[in-house]
Amino acid sequence: MGGRSTSTLPPASLPPEVLARAYRNLGYNWMVDLRTDGGADAQAMETHVDRLTLFFAQMEICIAAELCNGDVLNAYFHTEVTTFWQYFEGYAQLRREANYADYGRPVDALVARFKEMGQP
Repeated sequence: MGGRSTSTLPPASLPPEVLARAYRNLGYNWMVDLRTDGGADAQAMETHVDRLTLFFAQMEICIAAELCNGDVLNAYFHTEVTTFWQYFEGYAQLRREANYADYGRPVDALVARFKEMGQP
């Protein structure tokens, strides 16, 4: 094949706020497409995303309640949380539009907390 790349990822050279919006849109559009196609794959994917969202939300609640050590969780999960939310914040938007107004809000808070703490 020719040397042409067919990647659907946005170019890293975009300004940070544009790049962040592009990643959110990827996740949003991906989930819309999955829902449109329907079937077991779409349901399974939504279940996995919902479970991870819940896990990360519980992590934020645990840190906020001072039951968990935020530094330790940041050290272990910083990359996973921020990368996950980079893509699936758009999915959270879909869920919010479907009358689940606070879907993912604790994950938003966790991402902000980890950003403030800095990458370990």
